[in-house]
Amino acid sequence: MRQPWVALVTLVFLVLMGWAQLATYYPAMPPRIASSFDLAGKPEGWAGKNEFCLTFAGTLLVVAAVFAGLGLGNGKIPDRLVSLPNKDYWLAPERRDETHRFLSVWLLWIGNATLVLVMACTHLVIAANLRPPPDLGMSLWGPVAGYLLFAAAWCAVLSWRLRRPAGD
Repeated sequence: MRQPWVALVTLVFLVLMGWAQLATYYPAMPPRIASSFDLAGKPEGWAGKNEFCLTFAGTLLVVAAVFAGLGLGNGKIPDRLVSLPNKDYWLAPERRDETHRFLSVWLLWIGNATLVLVMACTHLVIAANLRPPPDLGMSLWGPVAGYLLFAAAWCAVLSWRLRRPAGD
């Protein structure tokens, strides 16, 4: 995939889905939300319903904006600030544009994965607050483990893709 538009549309779609998630659950949410949990899933911090929802909505927007900016703006970063395996090869004038197109798509997809993580964790927090007393148990570890596996695979494939081709 050489064009970032599919990944960018997915990024926007995920933000809209996150906001729809908030709109759907908002009426059922208690006025005070357990918003911070310890490693065992027990609440240790609280927020008002509006504060919680605004924070989540803003977090989605900031994460999307950061990854969209990185993905779409990576070709404007001076080469001296770029750190890649075989950097001189991949940023040579004849490969530079294609390398940055590739990196744009990859950065947008890790941004999408990050949004999915934020949405999944927030869904679990909301669900925990809908049944008193709020308790996450170990439920957050599933999405976190999934994200870490995705990120590890993402890094491995990226490193493999950016290896120097044989004979060059």
